[in-house]
Amino acid sequence: MKTQETVNPIGFKEKLSITLKKTQQELEDMALQFSLGKAEAADKFEESKKEFRAKVQEWKRIYQEQKTKGTESAEKVIVTLEELQLQLSLGKVEAKEYFEKQKKAILHSIDEFEKELKANPTMNEWMSEFKTESEKLKLKLEILQLKYELKKFRITDEFKSAMKDVKIDAEKALNKMGDKWDDTKSKYTDFNDEMSHVYKHFNKAIKSLF
Repeated sequence: MKTQETVNPIGFKEKLSITLKKTQQELEDMALQFSLGKAEAADKFEESKKEFRAKVQEWKRIYQEQKTKGTESAEKVIVTLEELQLQLSLGKVEAKEYFEKQKKAILHSIDEFEKELKANPTMNEWMSEFKTESEKLKLKLEILQLKYELKKFRITDEFKSAMKDVKIDAEKALNKMGDKWDDTKSKYTDFNDEMSHVYKHFNKAIKSLF
């Protein structure tokens, strides 16, 4: 496992930049498919859960390796991951009320996992990836919520404008990270303000879809 001191700031920023661009593309694609009537909410929900479940399995493998090395804190993390896996494995849902029930359970499990990560500083290396992946899933769940609630789904000019703002803010956030790099205590958890601002624009874009 890499230590925080050995992390290359350029590599960190590039990886985060790629992740943000991928998130934006996936959200735009999902919204477009719904607006054109080329996708069903239940299918996209399953697709989103499957994608995140694969990430959870990857993290679980990493923590299991830590457990074999005698890291006691890894055991608690594994328990929360297994609960998250369970929630992501529940069956396909067609009705809005069952979607909302699953969504609530998934978000709760994500919060529990994040609490365990925060309680174990030695695992902060994985906080950045977890936050970006979990935030992407949350954004997709918001789009899916709209689809389950609305019969009509359209791409608005406000949505397009907000997505352009995301690109601008993402670039600003990444530049700030570069400026703060040498002064930050944790390369994985001290950039929350910058990233929160970016995700606010994502949420603004999604809310403009109705």
